[in-house]
Amino acid sequence: MDDCKVMLTHSGYRHQRRAVRGKFPSATTNLYKYATEMAQRLLREGGAAGIVVDGGLWNDLAANGLRAMLMDEARLEAVCGFTNNGGLFPDVHRSYKFGCIVWRRGGRTATFPAVFMQLEWSDLERFEESAAILDADAIRKDPRDSFPIPEVRGPAHAAAERSFNTQTRLIDPAWSLDYYTRELHALDQRDWFSLAKAEGFLPLIQGAQFNHWGVHDAELPEFWVD
Repeated sequence: MDDCKVMLTHSGYRHQRRAVRGKFPSATTNLYKYATEMAQRLLREGGAAGIVVDGGLWNDLAANGLRAMLMDEARLEAVCGFTNNGGLFPDVHRSYKFGCIVWRRGGRTATFPAVFMQLEWSDLERFEESAAILDADAIRKDPRDSFPIPEVRGPAHAAAERSFNTQTRLIDPAWSLDYYTRELHALDQRDWFSLAKAEGFLPLIQGAQFNHWGVHDAELPEFWVD
C-alpha cells in the first residue's frame, strides 16, 4: 500500500484523479487503475495494448479520468465486459466484473465497439456481431461529466439506452418538477396535500388504500395532491 501511495503522487500518473462537476470523487487505491495508465505510458505513438482489467474501469466514478484518457488520448478499438457468474476466474468472487479492452495510443476516439455482461470466453469469438457501436462524443457530453460507459448487451440494448437518454430528464427545468430521494412526506411537503378533491388533483395512495384485491375496494383516499 505504501508503494501505491508513492505511485499516486508520481507525476506520471496524472489520470488517477479527475474532477466531476467541479469536485473530486473519493477513491481508494486500485492497482487496475495504475496498470491501465502504465500501459498507456509504455506504448509508443500508434502502439496497441490489450489487457484484462477489473470492471471498475467502466463503472467506478473515481476511474472517470482513465475513461477520459482512453477516449481523448487514444483510440479505443474494443471493449468486452464479462461477469464472473460462471467462474471464469475460479478464485475470484462470482459477483465481480472484468473486461477485455484493446486500444491504440494517440489520436482521439470517435466510436468504439462494446458489449457487456458476457459469460463465456467463447463470447469473444462473436464479439464483432454482438457488440454495439458507441458514440464517444455522446459519452463526453453526458451531463454527469464522468465519461459514463453504458453497459449495453448488444445493438438493440444500445439503441434503447440512447432513446432513453435523449429524452428530457425529470430533473431538467423543462418539467418544472420537484424530485425526491424518498416518498412524499406529509410534513415536508405539507403545502401539496389537500383534504378535499379538486379539479386536476390526484389521489394520494397510502397503505390504507390497499387490501388483498388492490385499491378498488379499500378506503377512499384521505389526501389529494395538486
